[in-house]
Amino acid sequence: MSVLRLGSTEFGPIDCRYIQAVDLEIANRGFEPFDMLVHGYGNGGLFYVSLIHAEPGQIVPVCDIMTNYTPFEIVLVTNINTADNTAAVFRMKDRGNLIAVYTQEDADRYN
Repeated sequence: MSVLRLGSTEFGPIDCRYIQAVDLEIANRGFEPFDMLVHGYGNGGLFYVSLIHAEPGQIVPVCDIMTNYTPFEIVLVTNINTADNTAAVFRMKDRGNLIAVYTQEDADRYN
């Protein structure tokens, strides 16, 4: 199992006060397929859950995870033992407008 985690707080490096929604793009850069559980956590606990499957070379979009300007964490959990072959792009949006882009390099990694 490998985990990627990206968080946002008020007045933090990723400031949730400007983020209404997050779009994800998950890419499998490896040679084996994997499944990924996408979790969104906020002040009230779990607010988003999705399960995706990515074949080698495939890019899987996950659109409109609504964060509604509140602190959140996006947690991505795979069924493979390393996050090295997992690419993730986090697109932060405000009213449909792109305001920031982060990648797996900005996320915390746990193997």
